[in-house]
Amino acid sequence: MISSQDFESVTWSVEDNLLIEQLVSDADRLLQSRSGAAACGEVSQPNSLEEAVLPESVVELTSVASGYAVDRPDEQVFRLPDLEDIGLVLDRRRFRPIGMSVTDFTEAEWCQQQFALALSAKLPREVTQTAAMTAGSDLHRALELEVKRVVQVEVLTREDAWALRLIETIEGLRSLMRKGMTREVYVFGKLQGYWVKGVIDELQLDELGKVRIVEQKTRRSSSAPSETQKDTARLQVMIYRSLLLGLAEACKGDLVAEILALHRLDGRAQLSKEVLKHARTSGVAMVINLEDLLGSLHVAALKLPPCSEEMQVRYLWQEDRSLLGTMSVWWDPDFMQRQVSAHLAMLCGVRAPEKVLPEHEWKCSYCMFYHACGGPSPAAENHGQRCTSTGGNSKAMSAQPV
Repeated sequence: MISSQDFESVTWSVEDNLLIEQLVSDADRLLQSRSGAAACGEVSQPNSLEEAVLPESVVELTSVASGYAVDRPDEQVFRLPDLEDIGLVLDRRRFRPIGMSVTDFTEAEWCQQQFALALSAKLPREVTQTAAMTAGSDLHRALELEVKRVVQVEVLTREDAWALRLIETIEGLRSLMRKGMTREVYVFGKLQGYWVKGVIDELQLDELGKVRIVEQKTRRSSSAPSETQKDTARLQVMIYRSLLLGLAEACKGDLVAEILALHRLDGRAQLSKEVLKHARTSGVAMVINLEDLLGSLHVAALKLPPCSEEMQVRYLWQEDRSLLGTMSVWWDPDFMQRQVSAHLAMLCGVRAPEKVLPEHEWKCSYCMFYHACGGPSPAAENHGQRCTSTGGNSKAMSAQPV
């Protein structure tokens, strides 16, 4: 028995850039050890630190400095992908096998090089999940449970699992219309020809009756976020708005067949009795399969009021959930399209990932891939190439009472 809320895995949130100090120290020590061994022409053996930090999939056979191949299986050393190979790695994987997430774009906005290395290394959540991130996820779940009930539903097939997502989205949109607010809304659609999915923290009806997107950001520190952290949030809520605007379109016609094929789902397979019972209890009647559910979601999305061009990012302190401030973000389609295009070029393997600019070198202090990357690029390398986040319109963050 699993909950309908258990299908969205926790992702590495870019605004929580402070990794656990011990994790960073371990990763740095491991990479320094490998670099030293390679310089001396030695082949190092995997140790307990490597096994703790790295999954089996990134422990690869490698050659010694002399160029002779290592032919004994026990002589394996940790090997991060070479920087010049990253673009090819991303191109070979075709971004994501079942589409990209909004988080992919926000993490690339933070640092393309870090995102590419993390994707290529395939580090498990045990490595990347920090205490701060866990606290943030717990807080988001608590906020969701304030407006939603947990229902245990038995899932038998992939179609059942996807059905629960769709039922929850339909129920959320209807709740928005009845109560003026809902949380954790799963959305999906196409951006520049590629499927993208995400979960909107909160939707609410503003004073004009329009749908406003609200993103909740938790902070370990009580200080205000940096401008760079605000940039990622601006892009995030703009992508959410684009997906919400296109949700009805994504649930009809040829796109239905396309998304079902993408996820290897049978849209006409009858759902299990438990899922159909849950659908009826949730007010989603007259459905027997995923095609029916996508049709119901299409109708629910069409009934939404216009989407407000003002979005909000609320910053909460993890310590006591107090509100640190709210930032208003105004819809800027040119900015969003420019940033998405820049990151898609990297994701497609059209060009190599870019490092952070020298003025953002402070990010490198918290990056576990620092020794594989070598730090920021000279400003000259990025001029005319990097798509900076200066075009997003936003108001200064203002403190508000809780």
